[in-house]
Formats: sequence, C-alpha cells, structure tokens
Amino acid sequence: MMSRTVAPAKTLNAAILGATGYTGGEMIRLLARHPHVHIHSLSSHSFVGESVHSVLPNLTGLELPTLQAHESIQGEDIDVIFACLPHQQSHTLLAPLAERHRIIDLSADFRLSLSRYQQWYQTEHSAPELLHAAVYGLTELYRDSIRSASLIANPGCYPTAVLLPLLPLLQGGLIESDDIVVDAKSALSGAGRTLKPHLLFCEAQQDITAYGIDGHRHSAEIDEQICRHDPQAPEVLFTPHLVPMNRGILATLYVKTQASPQEVVSHLKATFADDAFVHVTDEHRMPHTSWVAHSNHALIGVSPRIVNNRLVLVCVIDNLVKGAVGQAIQNMNVMVGFDETCGLDSIAPRL
Repeated sequence: MMSRTVAPAKTLNAAILGATGYTGGEMIRLLARHPHVHIHSLSSHSFVGESVHSVLPNLTGLELPTLQAHESIQGEDIDVIFACLPHQQSHTLLAPLAERHRIIDLSADFRLSLSRYQQWYQTEHSAPELLHAAVYGLTELYRDSIRSASLIANPGCYPTAVLLPLLPLLQGGLIESDDIVVDAKSALSGAGRTLKPHLLFCEAQQDITAYGIDGHRHSAEIDEQICRHDPQAPEVLFTPHLVPMNRGILATLYVKTQASPQEVVSHLKATFADDAFVHVTDEHRMPHTSWVAHSNHALIGVSPRIVNNRLVLVCVIDNLVKGAVGQAIQNMNVMVGFDETCGLDSIAPRL
C-alpha cells in the first residue's frame, strides 16, 4: 500500500468554495474526519450568511463556519483551498488566490489545454498562465508531479473511471490507441445539485438515457490525457448515460489488443500493486458500483475472453468520492506529505 507518512507540523486550515453543492457537501463530510485538517472557511453563492446546517442538515453536529461570499475567502491563515464551483467560474475566482495558496480545483477550468478549453467551452480563459501551470490530479498515475504542485486540476468523474485502466495499458503497449470505445453510466448526482427538469424524480425514475451524443466535454479530457502519451491517437468514442441512482459510475471500455486477458490483468495488478485505492477484481468477476459507494476505491474488471481482437474492461467508482472529493483529498495528502490514505479510510457499506 502506498504510504508516505510525514508527521504534520501543524493542522492545515482548509477553505471550501461552493460548499453547498453535492461535491461541496461531500467535501465537508470527508474533511471533518481528516485528523490534520481544520475547516476554516466555507463559501456559497446562494446562501451567504446562513449556517451550513440549514442548507445541509446531514452535517448537523459539526462545528462549521458561517457561509461567506466566494470573494471573501482569503487570508494568509488559509493553507489549502478546495474549489467546488461550476465550470467557468473557477478560473476567474482563483486567479488572485493562486500566488498565496495551494489550490485543488474540482471544475474543468484547468484540466484542458488552452485551445481545447476554448473549443469546448466557447469562452476565453481568464488565467491561461495558471492553466499551463496546473497539474492534472489523477493521483495514482501522476503522483510525482502532484507532490510539487501548487495548483491541481482534479479529474472529472468519467475520466477517472476511464483513464485509470486505460493509461497504464496504453503506456505498457498492451492495447492500441485507435478505435477505443467507452460506454459509461453515471448516477444523477453527477449532474450537480442545480434544479433541472430532466433530473426530477418523476422524470428520472424508471429511465435510462444516453446524452452528450454530439460530444461530451469529458471526452475532451480523456483525449487530452491519451494524447500526452500518443499525440497521434484518434478521438475516443465516448457515450455517457444517466441512470436513476444517487451515486456511482460504471465505465465499460472496448479496446483492441494482441495480449491475452491474463497479461492485461497482470499488468494492471503490477501497476497498482502499491496503491491503496485501485484494485483489479478476481478473474471472471465484474465489479458493481455498490462495491465502492461512499469510498475512495476504484475497482477494475477484465473480461476473460477476447472477441475479434477486442477486450472488455470495466471500472467502477463513486462519482462524488474517487470521482471528485476523495481524489481531491488524496491529492492534498500527496501535496503536503501526509499519508495518502489519511481521512479516506471508509469502505463501501454492505446495504
């Protein structure tokens, strides 16, 4: 198990921007259990001046600061900032804070190259120098870069589930970079807490739907990371789906290979042998989303047979934890030298 324990010189003061959304609330819940972190400041766009407990009653019992405006989060006594803001807000708000604070951004504002960002978000980036300096925070695969970073672009939930199995196999030459097909399914919490008609209970229950068929922004993130290792790699065919459950992502990958399933399993197990959170399931056993719910674990399954040179891989994560908040805390632990698992020791409940 990966462990780089350094005795903390002091408790870290953390600020959370956007504390009342799904990721913000989950960040509070997990950081409250971290032995070396004090939640110093919380911000909200819609609930300034209110208590967190009035907005998120599940946090009742925790001693938490009153919600402030985003712009009020500043001060030398803040050690790390977690930005749980909507896309296209972080780059403006974080620019004046980046010189003085370690920042972990959970939006897409620092995940892409400047050209890709402008293409997919159809807007100018207000802090391109920060975008170039940001480190992509897929912890298990970019740990060395994360350790010395001051700004982390926390990966999206879909890309985390896709890239964890995909990148090691591409780097090891076990699969081909062309003609990769990804069929991924996400719980409704992946769409955020903003009221949207298609996410209402009566609309979403008993329903499953594909979306982003004309191009999903997470496909740009997946392609960006693959192109770091193979600049000539074609675009991945990525289709996301919404399923009527609260949390979880299941990504099914169809890849071309000349290797055997046993070779693929061996390579993945060797890649993650020292990692606490990424595991390859036993042969013939495909992972379930319930096996990782509320935890920072990722499980990878490999099909026992190959059809027409194609192999099926399945990866499951909790979209709010390993796909967002848990990975952000994992990245913070790496940045400051804490044990990587610190504050992230929860396992999935049985029921």
